[in-house]
Amino acid sequence: MHEEGFTKLFSTIVTSTIWQEDAETCKIWVTLLALANRYGEVSATIPGIARLTNIPIEKIESAIAKFQEPDKYSRSRLYDGRRLEVVDGGHRLLNYSYYREKSRSTDRREYLRQKQAERRERIKQECQQDVNKVNQNQPIAEAEAEADITTMLSWEVDFEEFWKTYPRKISKGKARDWWERHKPEGCLKTKILTSIQQQKTTEQWRKDGGQFIPHPITWLNQERWDDEIKVSLGKPDKTPRQREQEAAESKARAQASQDELLKRFEGVCGKVVDITKTVPTTKSTQGEIEQRRQKFISELNITKPAPNV
Repeated sequence: MHEEGFTKLFSTIVTSTIWQEDAETCKIWVTLLALANRYGEVSATIPGIARLTNIPIEKIESAIAKFQEPDKYSRSRLYDGRRLEVVDGGHRLLNYSYYREKSRSTDRREYLRQKQAERRERIKQECQQDVNKVNQNQPIAEAEAEADITTMLSWEVDFEEFWKTYPRKISKGKARDWWERHKPEGCLKTKILTSIQQQKTTEQWRKDGGQFIPHPITWLNQERWDDEIKVSLGKPDKTPRQREQEAAESKARAQASQDELLKRFEGVCGKVVDITKTVPTTKSTQGEIEQRRQKFISELNITKPAPNV
C-alpha cells in the first residue's frame, strides 16, 4: 500500500526543462512526485503507473528512459541532470532530498515567524491586563524572550534534524556542542544536510557496512560538506529470474568441466586395464597400479558420480 502524504510542488517547475516536454510526460513526472515517499522512492511498476495515469505502457517506458538520461539544460548539475534511477522495488528521484530540505527550510522560517508573532501577542495581552503593573523594561524582556525562542526553535531543532540525517551515530554531545557554537542556518544548513544525503550514495560511505563514514564531529570540524562528491549510481539490482538463470549457467559450466575431467580419467583407466591384460602382473604390481589410480583421482579432486538406478 502506498504511504499517504503530500509533495510540495515548487513554482520553478514551470521554467524547468521537464515542462518543455509533452503533456503526457509532464503528467508522468508529477505522478512520480506524488507517489514518492520521504526518501524519494517510488514503489510502483510501469504497468501500475500506466493504470494511474491512463497513459499507454509504451509512453511510460519512453518517459522513464528519458528521465534517466543526462540533461545538459538542467538547472542542477547534480547527476548530470539525470532525474531518476532504477532501484530494487521501483525507482528513486535523484534530486528529491535536495528539494525536500529546501522545502523544510522554507516551512521552518514560516513556523518561527508565526511563533514569534504569537509570543509578541501574548506579551501584549499580558501587559494590557494590568496597565499599572507594566514594567518599564518590558520591551527589553520581550526582545530577550523572542531571541530565546528563536534560538531554541532554530539551532536545536536543526541539530536534531542533522543528527537524524547523519548515518553514523557517535559522540552526539560533541556534535551538538559544535552546532551550538556555529549555529549554521540558511544556505549553509541546507548545504550541510543536502551534502549528507548525497554522500550517503558514495562508495566510501556504502562499503563494509559504512565503517568508513567519518564521525559526525570530524565531518563537521573538517567542513566535509564541501567535499567533491562522486556518486556511485551503480547498476540496477538483478531480478530473481536473472539470478536463477546465471546460477543455472554456472552450474552447467561446472558440470561440463567435471564431465571433461571424468572423460580424461576413464581414458587413463582404460589404458591401465589394457596393460594389465597383456602384461603379467604380480600382487605388488597391482598394488602399485591402484596407488597410481588413487593418486590421479586425488590430483583431479573429483569423484566419479554413481550410476543412475
